[in-house]
Amino acid sequence: MVASPTGQQFGLRGGPTRDFDDPDLMPSRYGENKIWGPILVETDDPNNSAFPDYGRVISARQDVLSTSQSFDEVVTALQQFATDVNAARITYNPLGSNSNSVAHQALTVLGIPRPTPPPGVTAIGNSTLIRLPSP
Repeated sequence: MVASPTGQQFGLRGGPTRDFDDPDLMPSRYGENKIWGPILVETDDPNNSAFPDYGRVISARQDVLSTSQSFDEVVTALQQFATDVNAARITYNPLGSNSNSVAHQALTVLGIPRPTPPPGVTAIGNSTLIRLPSP
C-alpha cells in the first residue's frame, strides 16, 4: 500500500489466477485438482470494498519508503508495473514467483532496493525476480 502525506491511498497486490485454458500450466502439488494460473496484479484504493484484500487482517507490515516522487508518479509507475506483469502471464508459484515477489519487485520499479523481511517474518519469494520482457 502507498499512502500520501494527505491521506490518499493506493494498493497493489499480486496473486494466482486459475487458468484452465492454458495447456502449459502444470497441476499444483499444493491442492487436489488445482492449477495455478498466471499472476494477476490488481491495483485500487485499498479502502474500496472491491479491492481483493479489502478487510483482510494484515499479519505483517514493513514500512520501506519515503520518496520525493509525487503520489501520482508512484501510482502511475505501479500501474504500469501491474500492466506489464499481467501482460507477461507469469505462472504463479507459491515457492517462487508469487505475491511476495510482486510486492518486492514493485519497489524496484520505484528505485527502492528490495528490503529484507523483518525479523521473524518468512516471505517466500521475496528475492525471486519477476522476469518481464524488455520493452
